[in-house]
Amino acid sequence: MDNKIVNVFKSKELKLIKTLSLYFIVSIVSILYLSHFTHFLFATDVANDEGVMSGAWRIVQGQVIYRDFFEFFAPGNFFLLAIIYKLFGYSLIVTNKAVIVLDVICNILLFQISYMMLKRWYAIIPPLLFLIIGFPSWFIFSHYWTTSVTFLTALILLTVYMERLAASDTSTITYLFLSGFFVGLTGIFLQSAGIYTTVVLLIVLYFRTRRYEGIVKRIAVFGTGIAIPVLAFVLYLLLNNAFMPFIHSQIILLKLYPPNTLFYSKPLISFYNVITPVKLMIVVSFIGSIGFLIFKKNASNKEVVLFAGNIIFFLYTWHWLTISNSVIDPGRATSGLSFTFIIYCVFLFTGYIKNHYSVPVYKLADLFIHGAFIVIAAISIIIIYKDISNIRTKVFHFTLNNASYWTYDEDGAKDLIKFNNESERILGNDREVFAYPLASTLYTLLNLRNTTKYDIIVSFGQIASGVSGLFKDVVDQLKRLKIKYIITYQWSYKFIIIWAQRNGVGYKPNMIEKFIWDNYAPVVHVGLFNLWKLKLLKAGDVLTMTAAKGVSTKTVPDRQFTVGMHGNITLPHNKRINVSGMPLYDLKDILARGYGIPSDEISITTNGITSISSEVFSVSITGAVYKPGRYSLNQGARLTDVMMLAGGPLTTSDLGDVIIKRGGESIDINFLNYFQTHNNEYNPVIEKGDRIYIPQSIRQEKVFPGALNITLLGTIQKPGRIFLNKGARLMDAIGRELSPIADLKNVIIIRGNRIMRIDFLKYIQTHNNGDNPLLENGDILYLPKTGEVIDKAQIIKKMRDLSK
Repeated sequence: MDNKIVNVFKSKELKLIKTLSLYFIVSIVSILYLSHFTHFLFATDVANDEGVMSGAWRIVQGQVIYRDFFEFFAPGNFFLLAIIYKLFGYSLIVTNKAVIVLDVICNILLFQISYMMLKRWYAIIPPLLFLIIGFPSWFIFSHYWTTSVTFLTALILLTVYMERLAASDTSTITYLFLSGFFVGLTGIFLQSAGIYTTVVLLIVLYFRTRRYEGIVKRIAVFGTGIAIPVLAFVLYLLLNNAFMPFIHSQIILLKLYPPNTLFYSKPLISFYNVITPVKLMIVVSFIGSIGFLIFKKNASNKEVVLFAGNIIFFLYTWHWLTISNSVIDPGRATSGLSFTFIIYCVFLFTGYIKNHYSVPVYKLADLFIHGAFIVIAAISIIIIYKDISNIRTKVFHFTLNNASYWTYDEDGAKDLIKFNNESERILGNDREVFAYPLASTLYTLLNLRNTTKYDIIVSFGQIASGVSGLFKDVVDQLKRLKIKYIITYQWSYKFIIIWAQRNGVGYKPNMIEKFIWDNYAPVVHVGLFNLWKLKLLKAGDVLTMTAAKGVSTKTVPDRQFTVGMHGNITLPHNKRINVSGMPLYDLKDILARGYGIPSDEISITTNGITSISSEVFSVSITGAVYKPGRYSLNQGARLTDVMMLAGGPLTTSDLGDVIIKRGGESIDINFLNYFQTHNNEYNPVIEKGDRIYIPQSIRQEKVFPGALNITLLGTIQKPGRIFLNKGARLMDAIGRELSPIADLKNVIIIRGNRIMRIDFLKYIQTHNNGDNPLLENGDILYLPKTGEVIDKAQIIKKMRDLSK
């Protein structure tokens, strides 16, 4: 009898050791692998971070989420990361270490569920696959990881409770309460996941335990567990006067969903959505789980919880995919249970063979399946080893602000380093910068500060009308705080419009983008990184005031102001004010009050450009751009810098045929290639004296029957006759040929017996076609030198000499 007890003890002890060894393997492999990502910069454009870092740091400094800074997301990540920052400091390295801990815990919990289902060594396969597919592709402090931890914990606790309830152990009601508590935490980390989890698990709890007495009590206990973290959060908001701002943020979020979903037009399940193997696996596990729940009789509690978990993961993963155009697939971060489902199906298949086929067939199938699992495990370890080797030797390692990082995006990292170095020269000790639309990681990487309420404002483009109040609040803060510098990671919105039109996508620039373009000048441009500096008025600036579309010129007459040498201008009713150092938007408000109209009914443009440094030179850009003219540039500036200063190309421009006149040389640039590839071969460095011409579209460049015969004379590169299509204007004739010594205020057009003097410089400043007249057949255009005095007879003589 004693020997039997000893043998049983040894058997249980051996099973425990085997089980613990599997937990040890999963933990050690996860830690060894993920620890190599401590210095990983997930994306050099830092646009894919969840925007948590600076928000968590604000909480450490005593600010209250929603009240003191704006946020869409649930608060769980902010509080958790704030505790971590409080203990270990504020940096991306600390954040990455927190991600590693979360991911290791997540993988252990996944193994726990897998082992509960399989009770075999190959329960380690789902965690291994999840490790190499899920984590590196979404290595940020994301609510997907924190939600996975709380959600998987809730599943495990609910499974334990239902198993013990089935064994008539009624003393385990604590497990049910804790399961509900972690469901509530899930909602605190991600609203949609919390809602889906609550609904699905309440259904599971009801239908799986209704045959036992006390169903109302069980639901009450489970519901109480859910309510405690939710009510604690609501109480926190109420005590800190943050409840209404929270409701406001959620209303804005709800406004975004329907138009956003329509904008991307991605149905719940489509070929586009399941085109990747991971997405396909999630869809298969979702459909399979529903099938099992409907058709599998006598399903165990463990099976029901696994299937329900797959359904929940699918719902909130596709919830995100249908409202997001994210390049990165969040399905990878929620695919763990899908791996478990697939392995469990294989496990059930071996049981089916055992029950329906002979022993030799079963053993052969079992041997084949075990061999396949061994191969999968071995391949997973090899992939992990290769990844670690690549991280150590092949990926791009760099230092930024005395911190070491590595990334797969070498070009992006170089852009970030160059942008940081050039920005440092401009910013100096002024670290207060607003970033748009980047996530808050940028503030950490570049040691910046944000004094506005908004750490991340996504460029919603076409759906901007749904959150116009939010964008107005951002603009009001930028104006009230007089934010001097703004960083963007995007083309100017006019470039985006060109791209959208060429790709058949609608795009409407929002209020923030227009505000930045009108009131800031780009002083650093590297790749898609741009540092903008607030334009401040100074002596000599020429301001042009025009009425907005639909406003009568009698109410707001078109006029020009010149800022005098002492910084003064004369307002309506002959009132003089000093505007030296004033932002353009402040002057606009003053003028609007003077005319008694809203400020958005006035448009003011200026030729004043904030120089980057003392090493500047001038170039001219003409043709199909919004603001043709002369601009000051820094050494090393490229074609994109000039085009951005000039407001970007018109929608009819042909970016494939940009012309740069340099001395006697003409350089043709296919700028479309740069626009599509970002290869600087198509974005050349601009030199002093360059004259850049952006032609109209090819259709307008071709000459059709009935073309206009125009003569060009004066300070023109190639005097003589040219042929233009009907409808051509002065710009079309002289845009290619402008000379830096031409007197653009006195362009002469001779039309029959008439002489017209055109102030073409005014057109360059205002883009008013009244100063860019339509041409007629036989027109003679003469561009005099600055200070040249000339009459009609001299022009006719020059024309005859040219004919000879």
